[in-house]
Amino acid sequence: MVKPSAWDFKVSPNHDWIVSRFEKNREGSQQENDVKTVSYSMLSTPKALHTLLKIDLDKLHLSDQILDVGVSAITRRENNRLVHWALTHPSKNPDFHHPDSFALQV
Repeated sequence: MVKPSAWDFKVSPNHDWIVSRFEKNREGSQQENDVKTVSYSMLSTPKALHTLLKIDLDKLHLSDQILDVGVSAITRRENNRLVHWALTHPSKNPDFHHPDSFALQV
């Protein structure tokens, strides 16, 4: 197997979740079968959405690496308008897979 270049963790308030891996930027997306559960919680207030996601980096063989992380969300307002949020938007349109959107190192 080719070493994945990125992982995508998608979680939602209704407790649906999926973890995918990419072989290259935007290519070769596959469900990550080594992750059996995702531990997360969400708290919504009128002015904020608080999300806590716990990831076992040992399962992905990442515990000894510096990681470039992108954090983003798509939310729906009461008027059904979608809002795209991210640590940074490096391009004109929302693009959560743009290499420059991974702005946090951990």
